[in-house]
Amino acid sequence: MTTILDRIKQQNEDYIETVRPPFPKNMLLELNNTCNHKCIFCGSSKMTRKKGQMEKKFVLRVLAEAYKEGTREIGFYNTGEPFMAKNLSDYIHFAKKIGYEYIYISTNGALATPEKAKSVIDSGLDSIKFSINAFSKETYIKIHGSDDFDKVIENIKFFSDYRKQNNLNFKIYVTVVQTDLIKGEIEYGRNLLSPYVDDFYISIMGNQGGKNNYSNQPSRPKQIMKKCSMIYNTINISCEGYLTACCVDYQNELAICDLNKVSLKDGWYSDKYIALRRKHIKHDLDGTMCYTCLTNIKKKYLPLVKELASD
Repeated sequence: MTTILDRIKQQNEDYIETVRPPFPKNMLLELNNTCNHKCIFCGSSKMTRKKGQMEKKFVLRVLAEAYKEGTREIGFYNTGEPFMAKNLSDYIHFAKKIGYEYIYISTNGALATPEKAKSVIDSGLDSIKFSINAFSKETYIKIHGSDDFDKVIENIKFFSDYRKQNNLNFKIYVTVVQTDLIKGEIEYGRNLLSPYVDDFYISIMGNQGGKNNYSNQPSRPKQIMKKCSMIYNTINISCEGYLTACCVDYQNELAICDLNKVSLKDGWYSDKYIALRRKHIKHDLDGTMCYTCLTNIKKKYLPLVKELASD
């Protein structure tokens, strides 16, 4: 079975460090940039970008464009909660129909009700990842800002039961962002969910490009600049239709170009994106959001394209 760690390793290792990399096999679409939770480590609550939904006509267009160029995996999420997006099941169905091989979403799970679960599963979903960052009601409220713990656990159980009852093989994953608030709860959570999920993955909190709301340890330590695979092997598109270099670009500060005006392929090989990749290769990222992420150091930076970024 492919684990979350397997996919992370593949994503981090399967790329060519060049200013003009091959067209990616993987794409993430930010169908919406709204969320029903306010997790303490997430930059969503600090976002001043106008809340919105990706236009259906645009979604179908970029799905078709990307597939034509060789993209075969699609994730319908970025900064927003996918179960708050319109037409989610329609997009999954369309992507599967035209040939996408792996379709996935990441959710906090509170809105993944049985009715919505059936809809996305029956449309062709290949995996769902639940982000659960506490395993008691009290701690969950502190971290997620919402009293949805019991609801989320019941929704996960439904996904598992529906899979068994219908002899399906989609994957169910759980990820946990580790903070000092959940000491002693992780093993309880693992034991609680192990009968229902395929993998349980713990990640260390980072600063999300300087937008982290929570500074207590444990946290990913400050470090010599690491490398980012995303600019070489993943397409990220914001709900406005902007090609961006990052999956957690809450303010469009790494937006490259407006795909409402240019093709996806032209955006991927645009001068602006080539220049950013060159900066990565030369480790010359000071003054960009990439620098704060890759060093885990909070520092002021400027957007790549001022006209596309939010104040």
